[in-house]
Amino acid sequence: MNGIVPETANDVSDKSLDDLGKIQRIQAAFSLLRQARWSMNATLAPQGELHTCQAELYRFLDEMIAVLKIRDTCTAQKLILVHFPFHLDWFLFKTDAGQYYEFQPYFTRTPNIGELGYLLRQAGFSEPEYLLSHAQALPVFDGNFTPTFSAILTQLTGRELVTVDCEQYICTRINLCSSYDTWYQHEYINHIAEAAGKIVQTIYAAYKTCSPQALRAQFNCWSALVKKNSNCQNGLKTIRIYMQQEVAEITSDLCICAHCRQAVLLLSHYSELLQQQRTPGELINDHREFLKNVIQLMCDSQKAGDIRDPRIKKVADYIHLHYTESLSLTSLSEQAGLGSAYFSCLFRQETGMTLSNYIRKVRIDHAKMLLHYMDTPITEISYQCGYQDNSYFTREFKKESGCSPLEYRRNIRTVQNLTLLQ
Repeated sequence: MNGIVPETANDVSDKSLDDLGKIQRIQAAFSLLRQARWSMNATLAPQGELHTCQAELYRFLDEMIAVLKIRDTCTAQKLILVHFPFHLDWFLFKTDAGQYYEFQPYFTRTPNIGELGYLLRQAGFSEPEYLLSHAQALPVFDGNFTPTFSAILTQLTGRELVTVDCEQYICTRINLCSSYDTWYQHEYINHIAEAAGKIVQTIYAAYKTCSPQALRAQFNCWSALVKKNSNCQNGLKTIRIYMQQEVAEITSDLCICAHCRQAVLLLSHYSELLQQQRTPGELINDHREFLKNVIQLMCDSQKAGDIRDPRIKKVADYIHLHYTESLSLTSLSEQAGLGSAYFSCLFRQETGMTLSNYIRKVRIDHAKMLLHYMDTPITEISYQCGYQDNSYFTREFKKESGCSPLEYRRNIRTVQNLTLLQ
């Protein structure tokens, strides 16, 4: 690895490509190819004495080329793509005249120098830091570069692409299974984290559209990643961490609106839940339930946003923030600066329901969340929702939900268990 950064491709649009030979065309189009010989020492270090660590690497590569029969594979009809560990790629091909050409080694992702150094030190290289300095000088192209460049080369050279994966050989050759496993796990978890981060961004973007439909479309967004890693506890742990990030971002945003108590309850419940070791089915179900609650709060916010009269909007927001307190027609009409009779009429016109029904709905909606996510006794829940009389709370709950609080709690948990079994 000599660290030569490829030059910018030459413009050959004004030349007659038919007048050029294949190799001339490639060189003119890219100026990326360097003539290479099989003696790695001569190619990579043409002058002066080799550093000890460099010489060890060249001997290792010479042996690898021989064992994997890359020289035999690299015929005039083949284009060779060699994959090294740590996202390092290298193209090689031979002309009809027998000359070898290579596209210098490059990274398809910025290398993790710490992990690469660990592998080199475990492999017994005397001074791996010297090699790391060379590795850092290599060019880095994004992951789309290799397939794009291979397609161009196969077309220009008329050769068939043959891929040689050296990762297994290298790890077997240096007899470092434990080191390889450490590196592989690190890379694998990084891959999961990258995919999970994109999912969180997608879900949050859907939430910010304020569209329940857009958020419903994300119900199954975690399913593929969770199922793929169903047997990997570290992978599921990583997914749980990113789900916690999603919950925190959305609930923090919800806290800004009038649903502060509900948002805090969701944050507390799901943060605690996702800290536990969850099965793949439980993780998927947890996420769907979270989004369903977010959609409900979102719809409630949109309904509140439909209230056009600022006086009624002020009172509606006040109810959402103070529903645990005693709320009377007189006090709320004073909040609006209106007479009681006119306020009642205007409130129903703006919200589509009477004041008492609106207050009951807000309180019972919160009670449902407490019954769903908390093991708090029903008597205590009635107090937390603004009801001093538990019997009255039960009657109000039945009016709104069609069942008693106890029946609701049993039903919702039965549905949860059935969902997990599916």
